[in-house]
Amino acid sequence: MNLERDDVAVPKVDDLMLPLLKALGDGKPCTLREAAERAYDVLGIPPAARTAVMPRKKTTFVWDRINWAKHYLKRARLLEAPARGLVRITAQGSAVLGKRPERIDKKYLEQFPEFSNRADPEASLPGVPTAKDIMQPLLEALKDGKSCTLREAAERAYEILDLSHDARTASMPGRNRPAIYSRMRWARNYLKRKRLLELPGHGLVRITAQGSAVLREGPATLDKKRMPGLESAAGADPGVLPADDDASETPEEAMRRGLGGMRGQLYQELKEELEKMSPAGFENLVLDLCKKMGYGDLTRHTGESGDRGIDGIIREDRLGLGEIYIQAKKWAPTVRAKDVRDFVGALAATSTKKGIFITTSSFTAGARDAVEGLKDGTRVILMDGDQLVELMDECGVGVVRAEDIAINRVDGEYFTQFG
Repeated sequence: MNLERDDVAVPKVDDLMLPLLKALGDGKPCTLREAAERAYDVLGIPPAARTAVMPRKKTTFVWDRINWAKHYLKRARLLEAPARGLVRITAQGSAVLGKRPERIDKKYLEQFPEFSNRADPEASLPGVPTAKDIMQPLLEALKDGKSCTLREAAERAYEILDLSHDARTASMPGRNRPAIYSRMRWARNYLKRKRLLELPGHGLVRITAQGSAVLREGPATLDKKRMPGLESAAGADPGVLPADDDASETPEEAMRRGLGGMRGQLYQELKEELEKMSPAGFENLVLDLCKKMGYGDLTRHTGESGDRGIDGIIREDRLGLGEIYIQAKKWAPTVRAKDVRDFVGALAATSTKKGIFITTSSFTAGARDAVEGLKDGTRVILMDGDQLVELMDECGVGVVRAEDIAINRVDGEYFTQFG
């Protein structure tokens, strides 16, 4: 077992993937927490390793790593999330277990195209080459030795790559600039740092004698491994190359991926805080969230003995012409269909037809089916733990802003006015 610390045997992420997959071998969906406990038993992890807390964090080492193990297996399509909060092995995952592998790690998962292609939407775009794949076509676009703008060189490189219109115009989520142009700029940065091209003027690029020599050698793929010395050049400016020294994604993309991981960590810590709360405290937190969502003071806590399962009431207007009833349950087990039907029955005994069932855990498929097709205009919204912590983050409940980061890029248009 690969250890993080000498005093506590905490397995690495790579050590957890096979046990986690084995824990799901029966094909039945369950919560990640349930699967994790089975995986810990498979590995024989002692109690001290299960409870070792990360420095300056409230989550444990092993829980943080089991989440990353789940992420990698899901990306390789070996497990899936059939519903929020649930995980289940896939047919592909069962086939892998049937081969009885001795170990499943990130290197093993590279055989699956879904994993290698970075299937998450922020890390890959179909048909859009990476910065690494762009470097040689960009050099070839400049082989005549003349200076030109990066955009002109880019257009020639696109022709060499035979890029489709979709690949040239595809953009990352929330961004207007085409992803290919961003990657072209980073390819230029890598080549410039290796002195294979130069910038003779504002907005201009030109191949160097060293770059022409590299082209004449005709490498099949121009990447950092084929350019000795780039590692030492990278040391002069660590902000340009991604932290994992992999030019398959630009630093902006690596940063987005990192932020996604940080957000996932935040959500997990929020869930752990919710687990520590009393039932009454959780009910009040839910009402506080409703206030932050725009309902102001039009909320009332009703949770008490004989409340018929109604823990809070939201008035849709100040006159009380419309009300939404809330049931907030700090439960560890998955919410069943019976629990939801009981809540619907409690609504039927009131004058309202709207309800929200909020839980820190998750809902079974039957529970979700129970709110479909309700009669007489009754409508019930189910909110599980994942949705809850996302809303808490969005509305600023139980979180504080850690740091704002503004990153600038060169405004090429500004410099053109000076010639």
